[in-house]
Amino acid sequence: MAASKHPLPGWAMLITGLMIGLFVAFLVYLNKQPPGEHTLSDAIDEVKQRSEQYQRDTHDGNKPSFDFYTILPEFEVPLPDFSLSDDGKTPRPTLEDNATYILQVASFKQRTEADSLKARLALEYGVQATIQSVTINDRDTWHRVRLGPFTDARAVDTLRNRLRRENLQPIVLKLKG
Repeated sequence: MAASKHPLPGWAMLITGLMIGLFVAFLVYLNKQPPGEHTLSDAIDEVKQRSEQYQRDTHDGNKPSFDFYTILPEFEVPLPDFSLSDDGKTPRPTLEDNATYILQVASFKQRTEADSLKARLALEYGVQATIQSVTINDRDTWHRVRLGPFTDARAVDTLRNRLRRENLQPIVLKLKG
């Protein structure tokens, strides 16, 4: 007895036909498209022209100004070193109920050092740090490694003490507003 051949189901034939039809339609679509008007050399020339224009503008005194970096420091208030201990030796700070705090763990001139500390904080403490790059006096760029924002003063104090045990000197900043 000969083995009977099973024909392909109708839906498989339909899908195969649709795929072939779509492929042919795509090829026709690509064939009817006009050739690209821009070449790689045109794009490179345009980038060079824009770069030269930017260089001329910045050297002519039309330097772009960014108010963000001048306004941001006004919203941060460095707090004196404090502890929430009740031992009587250290006075308790007066903290606002709805205050928001940030811990600045460190500041580096090299971005790689800041990235390294950020990764270390994530691995060892499970906290997500951010890096804020700030240019001071239009020449020195510092990369600040920060944690937060926090609304719980006790959590800030606990984390600050843990970081101190690792020979880090975090600064507590209170955000205004």
